[in-house]
Amino acid sequence: MSGAGLLETEMAGTVFGFKTAAVVSLLLFCGAAGKSGQLPLHVWLPDAMEGPTPVSALIHAATMVAAGVFLVARAMPLFFDGGTLPVVAWVGALTALVAAFIALGQYDIKRILAYSTVSQLGLMMVGLGVGGVAIGMFHLLTHAFFKALLFLGAGSIIHGCREEQDIRKMGGVWKSMRVTSIAYLCGTAALVAFPFTSGFFSKDEILASAWAANRPIFWIAAFASLLTAIYMTRQCLYVFTGAHRGDHEPHESPKVMTVPLIILAVAALGLGWLAHETVFEKLPGSAAPHETIIIVVSVAVALGGILIGWLLYGGRELGEAPDPLAVEPLREKLWFDELYAATVGRLWNLMAIIWEQLNELLLFVRDMVVALARALSSAMAIGGDRRFIDTFAFDGLCEKLRDCGWAVTRPQSGFLPGYLRLIAFGAVALGLLLIWMT
Repeated sequence: MSGAGLLETEMAGTVFGFKTAAVVSLLLFCGAAGKSGQLPLHVWLPDAMEGPTPVSALIHAATMVAAGVFLVARAMPLFFDGGTLPVVAWVGALTALVAAFIALGQYDIKRILAYSTVSQLGLMMVGLGVGGVAIGMFHLLTHAFFKALLFLGAGSIIHGCREEQDIRKMGGVWKSMRVTSIAYLCGTAALVAFPFTSGFFSKDEILASAWAANRPIFWIAAFASLLTAIYMTRQCLYVFTGAHRGDHEPHESPKVMTVPLIILAVAALGLGWLAHETVFEKLPGSAAPHETIIIVVSVAVALGGILIGWLLYGGRELGEAPDPLAVEPLREKLWFDELYAATVGRLWNLMAIIWEQLNELLLFVRDMVVALARALSSAMAIGGDRRFIDTFAFDGLCEKLRDCGWAVTRPQSGFLPGYLRLIAFGAVALGLLLIWMT
């Protein structure tokens, strides 16, 4: 039997009453969920944006965090055979929704984009779960460009505002950083799926597939998209409008930073349409029926989110007046970090203490064994070898025989009178013995 046939036979079996393909695909998805920041394993990803913005652009756009999405896409036959694609879709939908909610309450410009990445990765999982490889990979492609643009744009804004990342201390950036602002707004338009931008085409395909496959997931994904438009409008109003609220007036970044932004802005606006018309529609199983409600909802969530964000934040004294959306649960990221600190963190600390004590016990046992072995070796070396073997056994016996031989050789003086005296003494002694015996 060939290797492929053997693998198919093994996957056709069961593990604890479940299909082997289902168990394997779910275990693979656990790894993919951790790698691509899906609930509840998403908490590490926003913290990964603490590095330089070019690194953040690579991590959050197309390389590291996208690997989990690509893993699911690459193993799609396994997920399909195991019937676990609905799990992928539901986890992705909930991730997109929760991350979008959390982004509403953040003030760090890069952290907002980080939670936006988590939300978009959730939408990619939704695309894979309801539409297949082409849908999820299409959104991964478009997201790579506009999210890289947004992170590099955020880096340019931070540089122009003298390393300030709090959007409450920005404002008025549009007046001083026109090139960066235009490029950033292009990335924002693509992220919120503004009509005819790259994000519009890929997100539209996800919604169309969700409508055909799972209506509740469709509405969750649509609401997450609405929240995306709201929090990005909120961020842009904080950063670009009004007077500058920081200590130093912002300045435009050098060309080494703005030229890549212009290139990515062009890709963020036009790549989606180009890929959709030239590649995407030719892929098998990629075209989902686009009913009127899908188009209406897709446009409404983008434009409606922008409108809601403008109504909530337009004309307000941003940075001074209370933020209507940054309520405590959202500012505290729904307390996921505190929950992990109180459960997994404490368990980990307890395990670390137990392991430390066990390690100390093992070190004590090791030292005792070493001391015992040293004592036994000393006893064998001193008591056994030197005192017993050397004194009483082989070496001692040899020494006694040597002494006896030396004593026996003493009469052998070589003088004849001495020998005659010994013979006479022996003869007399022998005679007396014979008389005594008779």
